[in-house]
Amino acid sequence: MEMHIAEFSFPNLYLFRETHNYRVVETDHNIFISGLSYDKKRYLMPLNRPEKQKAGSFRQLKELLEENKMDFIFPIPEEWLECFPENNFTRTYNPDDSDYLFLTEKFKTYPGKSMHRKKKSAESVPPAARPAAHSPDTGSC
Repeated sequence: MEMHIAEFSFPNLYLFRETHNYRVVETDHNIFISGLSYDKKRYLMPLNRPEKQKAGSFRQLKELLEENKMDFIFPIPEEWLECFPENNFTRTYNPDDSDYLFLTEKFKTYPGKSMHRKKKSAESVPPAARPAAHSPDTGSC
């Protein structure tokens, strides 16, 4: 799976680390990032599919949400929705949280005249200093 969700990217985590009060949360079965939304709601970002690791990971996720008084899990890639059954979770989608997402290709090529300055700036970075993209674990639930 290719990730097109900005929240999982290093630049996003780094730039918004204070704004969202990001913290790493480790359990026996998974690693999460906890954060605080703009409206002061607490959330968890799973970095792997919850059921992927061990049988107790789903139970541990629910306990983590309850014990730490988390309000929701965010974001959930569409490919992971099967890991969050509707009889245990309420799924919602807010288009306002998606209005700034762009395909990776746009930032690779910076097409069009209006992006010319950004493209030249990106090309000036030496190849050895360019970041490499890696997708999180995409195994089955």
